[in-house]
Amino acid sequence: MKSILFVNQKGGVGKTLLADNCASYFEKKGKISFIDLDQQGGAIHKTNVDPEAEHQIIDTPGALQDNMKKWIKSADVVVIPTRCTSLEMPPLKTMMELISDFDKSKFIIVFNCWNRCKGTARFINWFSLAYPGYKTFLMPNSIVLSDAAESLQSVFDYKPNHKSAETMSDLMKLIEITLGE
Repeated sequence: MKSILFVNQKGGVGKTLLADNCASYFEKKGKISFIDLDQQGGAIHKTNVDPEAEHQIIDTPGALQDNMKKWIKSADVVVIPTRCTSLEMPPLKTMMELISDFDKSKFIIVFNCWNRCKGTARFINWFSLAYPGYKTFLMPNSIVLSDAAESLQSVFDYKPNHKSAETMSDLMKLIEITLGE
């Protein structure tokens, strides 16, 4: 079973939204396990461990945890969502320090709620200079993603032909490539 971990010590960056959509994407391909370690709840998927699952999707809490390094080490792919504001820099620096001992190839940094504002461009430029060599993905700001979550659906089910579903599918394909699939 291949494991996909969604992690960031910062809450509100889109871990659960991305984990739910990832689970929906891989459910269409076969059996999955979904593990919700975030005590706040809010995930569409409920914890379900299937020993026959091909993929395990893990959503983590938005706070530093004692087990974080262990979770990161055992995951095949680690997705670190972040928003693109100066307020996100300190927590993202902490996350990048936490993962600095690991192979960069298993990480995908998702710039969530990306937009064309100068602040977003400065943030991405800062990250690219400070942390070269990491895979990154731009997830545009989208009301459709929020509406899908509000409707307790993935974007693939809510508006399958929308640009947001296409972009989410592109992220899932990057995850598959990183998994070696």
